[in-house]
Amino acid sequence: MSEQLEDPAEEQNKELIKQVKDMPDSPNRSQFNSVALPSSNVNKRFLITQKIKVFLYVTIALLVVAVITGSVLIMRHEDPVARGALEAVGSKINAKISSVDGTVETSTDGQNWQAAKTDQDVQSSTYIRTLEQSRAELKLEDKSLLRLNYNTQLKITNLSSTKLRFENLGGEVWARAAQSGHRQFEVALESIRFLSTEAAFISVNSKNTIGVEVYQGKVDVPDPFNETVNEGKAFYLLSSKNEQQKVLDINLDESRANDFIKWNIEKDANNSDFRDKQGISEAI
Repeated sequence: MSEQLEDPAEEQNKELIKQVKDMPDSPNRSQFNSVALPSSNVNKRFLITQKIKVFLYVTIALLVVAVITGSVLIMRHEDPVARGALEAVGSKINAKISSVDGTVETSTDGQNWQAAKTDQDVQSSTYIRTLEQSRAELKLEDKSLLRLNYNTQLKITNLSSTKLRFENLGGEVWARAAQSGHRQFEVALESIRFLSTEAAFISVNSKNTIGVEVYQGKVDVPDPFNETVNEGKAFYLLSSKNEQQKVLDINLDESRANDFIKWNIEKDANNSDFRDKQGISEAI
């Protein structure tokens, strides 16, 4: 095995130390003690100092990231405006008015209205309304769709890749949430929200009735109600039958007598994306 060579700088250090030990106490010795150490020791001290600085910088950066992340999470949970803005970041789901029957109008501010056209593209913050004896269908890129009954107004509030959100401002809206493992589909009415990742349901927002009926899949009704409305069930915030804020069975006889519900069931049966997902609609 070859003999390891010793660093010349280390040999110089040892020689200096030996000279100091052999030197008698004198002013010359105290002067010797003040002699600067070789450059190798200075370099070691410099490297240690630099490592400490890097460690401090990294620690500060991690703390800043943690604070920012925590703030974003809090805003997403507590502030609806901030939550909506954050959700809007990312890819967008395209939407268009796929069917116009009668007088259908759109607006960007809910005040000034223009006639809607078939295949018209619509964006977030668009209002859609149907007048007397008029209906409309809104189709989304992910195959989800919404249909508006007579005298109904809908607002599109979010078309992001992670969340689709709509507001039923009055009337009846049939919703078909296409299957998605990650994207949330929401229809809001007044102070109540209906959430799903795959379902067929009708939301009603009228003078005497505010609620949802689920014809396929399931719909969640979050805080403050915390209910799950399964297929064949209904949940009403307001009902003329005094059956409020509890999960009930859908009255199939009333559904059979509802022209809007029958119209939607027929359309879904002719849609290749939904004909095999009829749920209780097959009994109507």
